[in-house]
Amino acid sequence: MINFFVPGIAAPQGSKKAFKRGKKIVLVEMSEKLPAWRDAVARVAEGHAPDEPLDCALRVSMDFYLPAPARSRFGKHPAGVPDLDKLARAVNDGITAGGLWVDDSRVCSLHVRKHWAADTPGVRVTVEPLWDALERAL
Repeated sequence: MINFFVPGIAAPQGSKKAFKRGKKIVLVEMSEKLPAWRDAVARVAEGHAPDEPLDCALRVSMDFYLPAPARSRFGKHPAGVPDLDKLARAVNDGITAGGLWVDDSRVCSLHVRKHWAADTPGVRVTVEPLWDALERAL
């Protein structure tokens, strides 16, 4: 099992802006903070990567800790933006860039949650080969 924490304010990946450049339409990520966030994830993942990238079925858990606002319409639940699936997409791509796994297509089970951060915002990631998880359940 591989477990690590990436401190920082998580940036979503997936929302795009369309611009017309001449006759071409160019799509650009809306989050300007995305490259720095993905790089931070990649650096931490690289420090936990095995000698060879994981190339098997994987179970991944991500707990995002977001900066708490002064007031939230949903109380203790961070039920607003950013979208959970877009946060996970950015982390998956960062982990791939960090060489921890061959590709995020190896993720067969993904459990993702958002929380308000009590102190340091960021994401806690746990990665484990799926057969290990199944063996423990037997």
